Amino acid sequence: MAGRTTASPRTVPLLPAPLTDFVGRERERERLASLVTAARLVTLVGPGGAGKTRLALEVGAELPGEVGFVDLGAVAGAGGGTAGGASTGEGSGDVSAAFAAALGLRGEARPETALAGRPVLLIVDNCEHVVAEAAVLVRRLLAACPSLRVLTTSREALGITGESLLPLGALAPEAAQELFVRRAAAVRPGFTGHARVAELCAGLDGLPLAVELAAARLRSLSVEELADGLGERFELLSRGDRTAPERHRTLRAVVDWSWSLLEPEERELAARLSVFRGGATAEAVAAVCGAGRGALASLVEKSLVEVRDGRYRMLETIRAHAAERLPEGDPAVAAHHAYYRALAETADPELRGPAQLEWLTRLDEEDANLRAALRSSTPEEGLRLVATLTPYWWLRGLRARVAPLAADLLDRLAGSEGAVPRPGPGARTQARPRADADPAAGVGAAAGVGAAVLGPLAEEYALCVLAAGLRDGVHVERARELLLARPSPLRQPYTAFLWSTAIGPLDGIRLAGDPWSRSLGLVGRAHLAAVPAEAEVLLTDALAGFRALGERWGTATALEGLAALSERPLPLLAEALALFESLGVAEDVVDLLLRRADLHEAAGDPESAASDRTRARDTARRAGLSDPTAPPSP
Repeated sequence: MAGRTTASPRTVPLLPAPLTDFVGRERERERLASLVTAARLVTLVGPGGAGKTRLALEVGAELPGEVGFVDLGAVAGAGGGTAGGASTGEGSGDVSAAFAAALGLRGEARPETALAGRPVLLIVDNCEHVVAEAAVLVRRLLAACPSLRVLTTSREALGITGESLLPLGALAPEAAQELFVRRAAAVRPGFTGHARVAELCAGLDGLPLAVELAAARLRSLSVEELADGLGERFELLSRGDRTAPERHRTLRAVVDWSWSLLEPEERELAARLSVFRGGATAEAVAAVCGAGRGALASLVEKSLVEVRDGRYRMLETIRAHAAERLPEGDPAVAAHHAYYRALAETADPELRGPAQLEWLTRLDEEDANLRAALRSSTPEEGLRLVATLTPYWWLRGLRARVAPLAADLLDRLAGSEGAVPRPGPGARTQARPRADADPAAGVGAAAGVGAAVLGPLAEEYALCVLAAGLRDGVHVERARELLLARPSPLRQPYTAFLWSTAIGPLDGIRLAGDPWSRSLGLVGRAHLAAVPAEAEVLLTDALAGFRALGERWGTATALEGLAALSERPLPLLAEALALFESLGVAEDVVDLLLRRADLHEAAGDPESAASDRTRARDTARRAGLSDPTAPPSP
């Protein structure tokens, strides 16, 4: 049984005793125990640092009967430590020797002889670098020993018929935070938590080893320093347990070990995959990286890439390691920008029709990639991408989140760092520039760029100014001049509307003649109408146009305007609210709920008013907005 190790071939080796308590993984522990009971071969697969060994040992210690342990971590793989060598069909001599040593065998004794006729569970740890050799030997043992069951841990499946797999990924957020707090308390007595622990654990992908390495650094660093230093995670988490295997002493060593097991073409693909943020479809991977499904599937099998709901994603720790190995000037960077700019251009007109929700959902999935493409673009490319994405950002209420990106783009365009004030976290796009910003900063640079670049990109430049949250200053004046000097109608129908609502009317601007632009133009004219009756006629006409197109945002906007003019506003607000909610536009939903609450209050219905204000607070909280019902700060 899992007792004392002797030289007898009738004894299995002692399980290593843990030095720390086990945290989380309750569901996985139950699932693994069930699999081990039902199947003769089970493999725990997952990335390095996911806690495969610890989970296998926890389950092994709980099961009745004999449980043995074989660690292949110190065995040299094919080719001197890297995977990929061809199997002989008999199992590597080093792997066989490791089994024999772990089972206490001497001379010519064979593992199948020692295990024959005994109901033993054999845990075989760290198979990934000798996976072919381990597979041959495990298959041979299972064939020779009908009562034997084997539980292996590996970053890649053994690939044997009858093998049951249990993928092991990140810890659940709550479990990762609990693990951090427990390990932190061991090195900093009295530590019970911190507001940024959740952010830190999420940034470390919830990998148990990374979380434990971070907690150990609390001896010399604060939680804030750890969270702020995630961009340099490999240097930050460079001190681990001195007694641990070398490949588990630091975060870099964990990923280096996995990287060393890849073939050259797999490494090239992994490095190129680092240009993606938030995952990608197989189609995007093929277009950007020039790789087929076979190479991508290989990275999935080796636990370097996860696949879920048709999207392929690297853990951020693995992605950061791969990004370090992407050669400067690799074509994947330009291909990534081109692919996502084309996606945005395809989506743009669809966002003004009946397929609006479908395309909003698709852009939601690619939001991180779209923002990454903007960061990596040249200023001119960035202006085009900002213009194309403006409808998406507006419809989804993402203006505050993209304002810093647009401000950075204007800085790059002007060539004067700091010329563009950046709205702070949670700021609305109506926020004005900083009081201490120099309104003349960047004038020369911006004007110099204008003659060569901004003329053909006047509209794109204006939309970038609006996206940055600017309402006055050199960029606003320059954009106004360029828009009014355009000889042709605006290409993006949002431009005149957004400018007029944020800054003021653009007298003399020429609009496009398509039905959507016409309807939006009517809404803009209604805002400027001198008398309510004229505004109502314009909005009613706009509403009919938007309804005919099947476009939700425009319909809701027209309904909102009509509600402000109607003697019976509640039904109009209810329909507008339902449309905004379907689009997920949190800011507009909050505004309408507060307007309706005021109407309920005025009508003597305080319960309905309180209900709408509660919904407004909840909606704002979920969207990361400030409490709209809180009194303004002095």
